[in-house]
Amino acid sequence: MKKTWFILRILFILTTVSSCIKSEESGITGSKKSEKDVIINVKEITGAYGTFVSGYNGIDIRLVNEGLTREDENGKIVPGLAKSWEASNDRKIWSFYLRDNLKWSDGKGITGEEIISSFKDQIGSSSIPLERVSSLHDKVIVMNFSRPVENVERYVSSYMLIPKKENHVNYKDEHVKKLIASGPYKPVKRGEKEIILEKNPYYWNNINIKAERITFQEIDDNRSALEKFKKGEIDFTEVSPSPDINEYMKAPELSVLKSKERYNLIFNPKNRIMKNNNIRKSIIMALYRGEKAPRTYIPENRNINGLEGDLTEDIGTSIPPYNPEEAEKLFKETLKNENITLTELKLIDNGMNHDITLKIKNNLEKNLGIKVVIIKNSATEEYDMKVYSQSVYITDMIYYMAIPEIVSDPEYGILYEKAKVLPSGEEKTRAIIKMEKILAEELPYTVLEYKNDSYYLVNPKLRGISKGIFDYYLGILYIEDSNIK
Repeated sequence: MKKTWFILRILFILTTVSSCIKSEESGITGSKKSEKDVIINVKEITGAYGTFVSGYNGIDIRLVNEGLTREDENGKIVPGLAKSWEASNDRKIWSFYLRDNLKWSDGKGITGEEIISSFKDQIGSSSIPLERVSSLHDKVIVMNFSRPVENVERYVSSYMLIPKKENHVNYKDEHVKKLIASGPYKPVKRGEKEIILEKNPYYWNNINIKAERITFQEIDDNRSALEKFKKGEIDFTEVSPSPDINEYMKAPELSVLKSKERYNLIFNPKNRIMKNNNIRKSIIMALYRGEKAPRTYIPENRNINGLEGDLTEDIGTSIPPYNPEEAEKLFKETLKNENITLTELKLIDNGMNHDITLKIKNNLEKNLGIKVVIIKNSATEEYDMKVYSQSVYITDMIYYMAIPEIVSDPEYGILYEKAKVLPSGEEKTRAIIKMEKILAEELPYTVLEYKNDSYYLVNPKLRGISKGIFDYYLGILYIEDSNIK
């Protein structure tokens, strides 16, 4: 499956650093060699975390490689490799002005041709009317479109358009040091239980990047993570709700963040059986998603320009409601009519949504009479279903829609790319409503539930942390403070 937005990920924006961490009262002390080192606990290093890849399911994009623009912690587009940009009056020509003396992590200059190499694949694409892209003296990147286009500054922040010196896919540890970076950090190690990045000395904003080293460690036990945090051995960790959390919340040096999440179940679009619409529909109807189960893919109770009130009131119901009797009947009839032999369903459990995967397993085994096997390898493509989560604080409705790769209707891809760059308004609203209707027909995934159960313990030296659009997207990890030497 193509790299998708739906692999679990988190956006860390760490904006200040204090000189030390001590509390006589709580007994919490920083014990690392340097206060400019940051250690982050992740629940899984293998799979998506274990490789330095060129897409959204790894840690190098926007952390190791930077594009012309990037998103800040509030989702606002800010300058990246480009210091500024402008559009022609007819919005058909966009010019991005590069910073002076841009360099890769090996000290060699970043050329305009290297920057636009990723753009060339988009020329002639049905999703964006890009006709030509060129570099003027390694100073200006010029993009020519066949029709007026808005929000190109957001478009060029896409992971697909970030310059990459090499194809960063499945590199083993001995190859990691050869990877060349354009962003604030460069990879130096990838082990079985940890990933290490070091500050890129040639990054244009190097002086404001205060974290010298970032280490991602795998600690999948909640109590062990809590103890390591208390001892100052890690700086950031997600923890599950437990009686222990109350004790930690009392310490003034600690921060506990809560974030409302939406949990979704996605079907493998490459799996022959999961391509069957009736199989997907029967699975959805067999899942008990609560008394107030989500009816639509777009979050409810959200206003959007172009419609008055709740957008979902005009859409109706897109996701089939819980109906175990009808689900079992449809499931068995489909297997018989399509001559499908199915003895089990494979459900990925990445360790972070274990309670939800167990609910899915129990529901399907009870209501469909099918064995559900839970697998731990989140990198495998040999699966039928997986759970992913999203933050629900994003106001742009496009972020809640499926990416085109998991939808078979070609019109969906066109609508998606169009809505992605359109400003809020009636035209964007119409496109999103059409997308919702296509999703209702195909059911490539379903919305399971909304929960408020994400807790994060944060070292006091790390400030301004915010959840990204999707869980566990390791985006820009900055520690910036002009007072720190």
